[in-house]
Amino acid sequence: MSDLARLIETLETHLPALRREMAGAEWAAFTAQLAAAAPFFARAAEDPAARLEALYRLERACGAFPATRRIFPPPGGQLVQPGPAPTPDEPTAGLSREPLAQKEPDIAALMARAQALCQAPDAVADRLEAASPPNRD
Repeated sequence: MSDLARLIETLETHLPALRREMAGAEWAAFTAQLAAAAPFFARAAEDPAARLEALYRLERACGAFPATRRIFPPPGGQLVQPGPAPTPDEPTAGLSREPLAQKEPDIAALMARAQALCQAPDAVADRLEAASPPNRD
């Protein structure tokens, strides 16, 4: 799940700048792809198939636009255009096939954070901009 944590943190860090850079149709297309992932994140803690689909959709949304691909650091460098979606019965290394246990609240919290980001990226960007110190250039 560290990859998901890095993905969420990177998106949150750069979301206001991405919104400015991708203004208009590109931002609308990106946020639509994020919104499509949100329902899967909502069910991810209980449903392994939804968890896999949520991760795939978020990665695909981030890989679909040059602005989002540029913000991801090594290893691996920029995200590449993702390949075909995995099937729900296809095993994925490091991804539990079972519902998340109560002893994994950090992972469940990360899934909830990803859901909030996907569901309302403009609200998250607004919150981040309000929390950042004003630019004094």
